[in-house]
This record gives sequence, structure tokens and C-alpha cells, in this order.
Amino acid sequence: MEKAASSSVERDSPSIWPGPFFTMSTTTVSTRLPFCLASSDYLLMIEPSDTRGCWVYFSTQGSGGILRTTARDLIDYPLGVQQVVQGAQYVEVGPGIGGFIPFLSQNAQTGRIPLPIAIDPANYLEMRRLLLDARAEELGDEVCQRLDILVERCNIMLDSRMVRLIPMRLEEAVRRFPDLAFCGDVVVSNNCIDIYGSPQERLLLDRLCKGSVFLR
Repeated sequence: MEKAASSSVERDSPSIWPGPFFTMSTTTVSTRLPFCLASSDYLLMIEPSDTRGCWVYFSTQGSGGILRTTARDLIDYPLGVQQVVQGAQYVEVGPGIGGFIPFLSQNAQTGRIPLPIAIDPANYLEMRRLLLDARAEELGDEVCQRLDILVERCNIMLDSRMVRLIPMRLEEAVRRFPDLAFCGDVVVSNNCIDIYGSPQERLLLDRLCKGSVFLR
């Protein structure tokens, strides 16, 4: 999850929030991005992108303000982690619905590495439901293909055969699971500067790691 520099938003559950280019006729519903879909806990945003068709992310209210859950692809991660090291234990803090943990899970199924560990309090069941609801809208083939990818990522995150998901914040995870101490050969956190920026919280990241830490 990431902190987002935006104000609090009132949300009803469930509802469709059309973007400024939303149009409706008596026979069909046609949409052009941006598109929003809200539940009691999350706001799903789908925005246009010149390079990738669309950007998809979630916003929710956290104790410190609005938190954003993103959907990075593998190419958006540091180059140093895109080559899997045989037998290494990988840990990602705040993966959201990014592509790194699913990539690692595929490698774990072949026995190359142990199951990856993901630490994130995000509600993957709720996010998957919103993605499926958005999939039912007429948003175009390219958007639907992207949503299908993200639904599958949620499925992987919810499958204990594919990933060890610890659904809580890092501070609580370290306290409740002593075996996490220095468990990671490679620890990745794309958003730790925003969320784990204090010296105390940075120490929590260090406690996970016996090898390399990749931050962005």
C-alpha cells in the first residue's frame, strides 16, 4: 500500500462513480476513462495511459490518511530482483496487486525458490470483487484484459499454495511472527520511503533481511 496525497472521499456501497466523460443512453452504457467504482472500504480507479492502455489502482482510508494500492508490472520493479536466485527467500512489503509476487509464485511452483512472503493489510477479496464488477462494465477490450490480469493476481495472493500472505502492517507482522526475523534473502518494498520512512520503521525492514533490500 502507498500513501496518496489526496483528500478523504465519502463513499457509498456499492456504487459506480463515472468519470467526466461518462455517457449513458437508454439501450447501452458506454464509458471512456477515467472510471471509478466504490465500495464501503475501497475506491477503484481506472485511468487512461498513453503507454499501457490504462492505470488501475485502489484508494482506501487509513489511520494516516488516504492509502493507495497499486498494480505495478514486473518491469516496474528494480532490475536487481527480476532475475530469480535459486533457493532464495523473497519477501515483499506492500505488494498490492503488483506483478512481482505472482512472478515469484510461478518460480516457487517449479521448486526453484520457497513460497514468497507478502506482507500487506490490503483486502484482496474486496479488491477482487470490485475488479470483477468493473469487468462487467463496457470499458473496452484492452481494459478488460488488464482487469483479467489483476483478478488473477488477487487469486494468487489469496492462494496459500502460491504465496505466504501476512495480511497486516509490517510492524504488527514482525511482532506476531518471530520467524520473520532475518528470513529474507531478498526484501523488496517499492513504497517504503513514503510509509516506512522513519528510522524506527526502516529498522523493521532491516529485521526482515539477511541479504539485500531493494527500495524505491
